[in-house]
Amino acid sequence: MALSAGATGRASASSPEEAEASPPRALEPAETVPAQPPAGGDDTFRYLQPQPAHPARAAAWIGLELSLHLADYLLTARPPGPIYETVYTPLDKLAHGAVSYDANTFRTNFLGHPIMGASMYQLARGNRAPAWLASLYTLAGSTTWELIEFQEKASINDLVVTPVAGVALGEALFQMAAHLDRSPPSAARTVLAWLAAPWKKVADAVDGATLARGDPADRLEARASLGAAGADGVEGRRGELRAAAGWSLWRDTCYGAPGHGATAWLDGQATGLRVSGAAGTGGVTDARLSSSALLAALYARSIDPGGRGADLVAGAGAGFDLGGHAWTRQGPFDLAGTVDVPRAALQARWLDGPLRLTARLDAALRFGGSRSFALDGDPGSVPFDTLPSVQQQNGYHFGLGGMLQAALELAWGPASLEAAGRAESLDGVANPDPTPGYHPGAALDERWKDATVRAAWRLGNGFEVGVDAGWRQRWSRAGPTTRTASERSWGLSFTAIP
Repeated sequence: MALSAGATGRASASSPEEAEASPPRALEPAETVPAQPPAGGDDTFRYLQPQPAHPARAAAWIGLELSLHLADYLLTARPPGPIYETVYTPLDKLAHGAVSYDANTFRTNFLGHPIMGASMYQLARGNRAPAWLASLYTLAGSTTWELIEFQEKASINDLVVTPVAGVALGEALFQMAAHLDRSPPSAARTVLAWLAAPWKKVADAVDGATLARGDPADRLEARASLGAAGADGVEGRRGELRAAAGWSLWRDTCYGAPGHGATAWLDGQATGLRVSGAAGTGGVTDARLSSSALLAALYARSIDPGGRGADLVAGAGAGFDLGGHAWTRQGPFDLAGTVDVPRAALQARWLDGPLRLTARLDAALRFGGSRSFALDGDPGSVPFDTLPSVQQQNGYHFGLGGMLQAALELAWGPASLEAAGRAESLDGVANPDPTPGYHPGAALDERWKDATVRAAWRLGNGFEVGVDAGWRQRWSRAGPTTRTASERSWGLSFTAIP
């Protein structure tokens, strides 16, 4: 389900897939029990007194954010070039076809816009709007921005990336903050909650809402790892240091606990986020950020009091991935940013005491932007005047494709063995181009594949040691030219599981 792992909260496990079935624990006498049920039935929120949702206030706050963006836009000098020579009205965009892909920088399109989307999403979610309504608010906010951004045509890529990445990133961070707010109080939890979802904290302060703290009644599974690895690539062998951190949050007291039946998840009950990086003597060799949220899912279980049985999670939601890899020492960092809508996820577990077998499958329709690995290797492989404007000006292009990943894990007590594989594609899309009268014809297609095998042993005291072997391949086409690179790796890692 592309959700990472580790544990604080109701139960402790290295991953949701490894989690042993265990019944919900009783609250300790010192813990605070919620005095009132959560507003709207969404138990993401928990207060001593019921707090209403404020959809009108959420809309006003999003409007204020858009106004601040517009003020900055008005104070910024108009960029040079034919793309920005015309003033476009909302009517031009709605009725007269002033819509295209844009030619902005990769950082603007796949970092700035996801952050903007996550902010709008959390402005709505922080005012206690349900996940589905917050998603619509984010879509409405991003569409409004494209209509009022008068120096450019409405951007197709922004209309997709801003709301989808906003949901995937915003809900994952929001659920983490809400979990911290439901947990026993501490200075560290308060600071982290402010960082993860500041607009929720602002709304709570405006309303004078008092958090009901105690057992968060969910399963937060977090982990952080450090390790060393070797890799054989196109330029020979290299060593590198690796680091990763992430979490998964399963916000349902029934998850992995004894019982029978099925439950619908419609309020972001399954979310996750992971960041990772690697560096060698030549600098950063790999960097990744991945977040996902299941917005509609079904959880079914049949688990006896001894922890034996099976459970299933099936659902759909949104995903956001941003990262890059250094295939060569001299070549540009091979960047790609993508959003998944929908991202479908299926996880099945078979539990028999200390023995656990988990199968996972994720599939998604994918839109994003990527550098052309083929053009980076041979810039003259296609005529410059056939490339999309965004490729000409900023060195990447847009594409539409898919993602499929599968994993199988076997765990016995403290030992686990996992095999996973992933395939991704982006086929170039360029028209309509933002330059008036220009119709690029270059074919730009990208492919990625990777596979890993990992064995791990739980040491106790919240630590795990693991060894892994991996393989990855990159393929790219620019017109008649193709370029391929592959890499094998092996590593050792030590993981902290709080």
